[in-house]
Amino acid sequence: MQAPLAVLKEFSPPASRSARVAGAWAQGGWMLLEVTFDELLPAVVLLQETDKGWNVAPQGVWSGQTHPWQA
Repeated sequence: MQAPLAVLKEFSPPASRSARVAGAWAQGGWMLLEVTFDELLPAVVLLQETDKGWNVAPQGVWSGQTHPWQA
């Protein structure tokens, strides 16, 4: 869990560095994180594991007033 969270914290610094995991689901080389931040809206983030480590998937961050984590 530490490696995917570290990738997320560096995705959009400095605000993303306060990321805290509220929920996590993994299957194969994929991980879905529900995260909260100090200054950003909560988000759902899709990460993919490659031979070089974890990466945020293209267009893999969903956040906003629509509360996508409750859909």
